Parts: sequence; C-alpha cells; structure tokens
Amino acid sequence: MLSTMQDEPLSLATLLRYAATVQSAATVSTWTGTSLRTMSFGEMGEQAARLANALRGLGVGIGDRVATFMWNNNEHQVAYIGVPAMGAVLHALNIRLPAGQLSYTAGMGLSGED
Repeated sequence: MLSTMQDEPLSLATLLRYAATVQSAATVSTWTGTSLRTMSFGEMGEQAARLANALRGLGVGIGDRVATFMWNNNEHQVAYIGVPAMGAVLHALNIRLPAGQLSYTAGMGLSGED
C-alpha cells in the first residue's frame, strides 16, 4: 500500500534544501525604500549554509540561542531560516523597541532563571 506521508521528517532543514534545489530560481525580494533587491532561493540556501557553518565555527550548537537585530530583509530571511535549520534557536529582537525593553528582552534567560 502506498503511503501519503513524506519519506523524511518535515523540518526547516528539509524545507530549505527543497527550496534551494527544486525551487532554486524562485526569488525573495526586499524593498529598500527606493528599489527592489532580490535573492533566489538557491542563493538563500547557499548563504544560510555559510551562516550555519560560521556559527558552528564560533561554537554555536544545537539548542543554543542566536539573536538577530535586523530589519525585515533578505539577510534576515537567511538567518530566520538558517539558524533553526542548523538546530539552534532564533531569537529575533524587535528593532523598534526602546532601549530598556530591548535590553530586558535580549537578556531574558541568560542568567539561568528563565
């Protein structure tokens, strides 16, 4: 009997591999305020892999937290996909928060008192 279930677990790493290979020509776009900047899913996959390798080189491992402090753009999409795909936890900081709230949010859980 044929199954309708996928052959491997559905994860961000699986989705990223699929997007970077099968849909490699599809694009992600960022409006800069004056122009449109695009990146293909293939390029996004390559950049996400480079980011993951760089983070591993810095000692980031599975379950470790990685914070981002970026506008919503192509580069943030790379981190948004690449960090969880490598098994780390993405902590996207809100760039619009006032300094006190940002400091509190960024420091949450670092003392071991989650």
